[in-house]
Amino acid sequence: VLHFMSDAETELLGYELSHDPQRLTHYRADRARTMAALATLQDKLALPAGVLNDTTLHTGLVARQRLAVGQWWVYARSAEQAVLRGDTIDVRRGHALSDSFRQVNAALGEHLTTERDEARSSAQTTAAKGTTATIAATLAALLVAFVLGRRTARSVSAPLAELRDTMNRQREGEPGARAREDQGAQEIRSLAVDFNALSEYAADMRARMASLADASLAFGQELSLEALLTRIVQSACEVLGARYAALGVLDATRTGLSDFVTAGLGPEERAAIGELPQGRGLLGVLMRDPRALRLEHMADDPRSVGFPPHHPPMDSFLGVPITLRGEVLGNLYLTDKAGGPFTAEGEKMALTFALQAAVAVDNVRRYEAERRRANELEIMQQAQAHSLRMHELTLEIERAIRTVPDPQEALDILCVALGEGLGVDRVMATTVDADHTLLLAAQWHLPDLLPVGDMSDDLVAHVGGLAEELWSSSGFIARNDFLAAQVQSRGPARIFRREIGARAVIMVPIGLGDRVVGVISVITVHEPRGWTESEISAVQQVAGFMARVIVEADHRAQQSEYIDRLEQLDRQKTDFLSTVSHELRTPLTSISGYMELLQDGDAGELAGEQHRMLEVVDRNTSRLRSLIEDLLVLNRIESGGLKLNVVEVSMRELITRIGEEMSPLAHAVAVELDIDAGPEAAIVQGDRGHLQRTVVNIVSNAIKFSRPGGVVTLRCTLDQGAGRVLVTCQDRGIGIPAADQGQLFTRFYRASNAQDQAIPGTGLGLTIVKQIVEDHGGELRLTSVEGEGTTVVMDLPLFA
Repeated sequence: VLHFMSDAETELLGYELSHDPQRLTHYRADRARTMAALATLQDKLALPAGVLNDTTLHTGLVARQRLAVGQWWVYARSAEQAVLRGDTIDVRRGHALSDSFRQVNAALGEHLTTERDEARSSAQTTAAKGTTATIAATLAALLVAFVLGRRTARSVSAPLAELRDTMNRQREGEPGARAREDQGAQEIRSLAVDFNALSEYAADMRARMASLADASLAFGQELSLEALLTRIVQSACEVLGARYAALGVLDATRTGLSDFVTAGLGPEERAAIGELPQGRGLLGVLMRDPRALRLEHMADDPRSVGFPPHHPPMDSFLGVPITLRGEVLGNLYLTDKAGGPFTAEGEKMALTFALQAAVAVDNVRRYEAERRRANELEIMQQAQAHSLRMHELTLEIERAIRTVPDPQEALDILCVALGEGLGVDRVMATTVDADHTLLLAAQWHLPDLLPVGDMSDDLVAHVGGLAEELWSSSGFIARNDFLAAQVQSRGPARIFRREIGARAVIMVPIGLGDRVVGVISVITVHEPRGWTESEISAVQQVAGFMARVIVEADHRAQQSEYIDRLEQLDRQKTDFLSTVSHELRTPLTSISGYMELLQDGDAGELAGEQHRMLEVVDRNTSRLRSLIEDLLVLNRIESGGLKLNVVEVSMRELITRIGEEMSPLAHAVAVELDIDAGPEAAIVQGDRGHLQRTVVNIVSNAIKFSRPGGVVTLRCTLDQGAGRVLVTCQDRGIGIPAADQGQLFTRFYRASNAQDQAIPGTGLGLTIVKQIVEDHGGELRLTSVEGEGTTVVMDLPLFA
């Protein structure tokens, strides 16, 4: 029961750690074996009344053991379900229940040992009493004869008195006491001879039983299979009085021997015999037919063949199988019994001896199997702990190098962290360009080592080419010992040994896209190193982190260069706009002046057609001037913001003046201009010129996008409670498509329907208007429905 419970506990723990279904199968099989063994034990322990000295203790221990087994298996079933659900199990509770079971089991074992010893003592006492009764009966018969004949009585009384005295001496603890066989009548002498023979036999049996008990105890304490087998054959020789003994353990096929241990043979004799027996003679008979075999003379049996040369001669033979639970583990052989052939009683003792040896062999095998499983579990736990440490190391390195913008500093950090974390002698990391030219290099080494100088061209070329191959195949190099015969002859081994003094190495490429940008080498110098998968994986992950650092550094460099270029282009654009605008305004002023002279007739009277042409020139001149002004305003906005000349501005006066200026434009395209200039209190703080530009831009757009006969409404209202002045311009023109409304305030953007209808414009007006309104602390809102019109609202803060 103890063995099966221990196996189940080990398999359950192994299943928790590995989630291997095979472990769960073994665990469930152990449960079935535990319950079967427990049932068998309960039947054997159900002894009749009067057999035990302490029935209450016996019954209590049996019940406690059954309860402890049941409690642990209830826990085990809950733990099994927890593992299947992915939950953690209460290992402490499992250990506590297991310890409780072991304590109860040990207490029951000690109790049974005590009961057995007392039973043996009682049996020996009973046997002594039986001997005494037999002798007493004999004496009684002699006394009757004494009464019948006085002469006979006189010749018998003295010998009988001595025989009685000898019996009393044995009873009082002198087992070597013997009766005299040379006095009295013939019957008395015969009785003394029989009494002495019986005493010798009893002493011999006591000695043998004591030896057998000692051997059984010694078998249970032996934990080495080889030492156990040796002890078994030596004890067999002593207990059964054989000159030679041997024990053969069957192999897995049950047709041969895996072990063969002898007793009684000297080292020279064993060496002369040679290899293990092949099982062609009597040994093979027991291997094929596992039943006891007892021979008075081996030579008389025709199956006694196959003795190798130099084998010592042997006569009597006794062979018994070593079996347990129906399985044959091997055979015990004894030869040349002292004092004559082996007896049936000796055969029974040998079978008992073999049964105890089988239990001990099974215990040792289970112990070794459990120890192997424990070692495997310990190795697995150590590997998991090592893998966890490597994972934590990679996370620490990632956090450390992610905070530094400089690749060189990141290389220095990873070299130190890998060297100390992996416990190696040296770490080297380099980066290269597309031509394998060395860019950056870092290294870490133990204090007793010298730093590696500049790498030779051979090493750089070799490492670069090797790294290219590794990156293309998603591989790495891990060499445990460059001095090993199968490694030493290769090119990398010679180069690494010559240039760096490496004994073992992990080399992992640092790659970006389809090219290698660097290499990380982790090196031991003094001793070989068996690299683990978790260590190799850690170096690979660090290489990936370093690749990201290099990518981010390149990106920052490119971004910085890009920003510098943009700033340079922006300055060039500003300079260009300023220059072009100035150069355009100068001739435009001249054109406007001469056009005005022509229209006034200073150069002579003009015909009607000439007046119409000059009007076209005047309109386009105004458009060009407006475009130049928009460009200048936009340039000032982008180059540092507008410079506002803030004053109090009456929106009523501003809108009235704009209405007067825009009326001719609206009249020219047959659009009605409906203006409500608002209350006198509608006063804001701002730049009068910029505010006028925004309103003009909004109204001119409304007129431009209205149809002939349409109406443009301009209203100024005051929200005294909110402290806001609202300027609303509404037209019923072509409207703006919904898909275009998200980009209306993007410079140079024009709605698609305006472009389709070839309505002129630059796409700068709304951009400038929105910026001016926001610079005045206001908000510009626009709503439009294609085909129905557009509404624009300027929301400005009221001057208090």
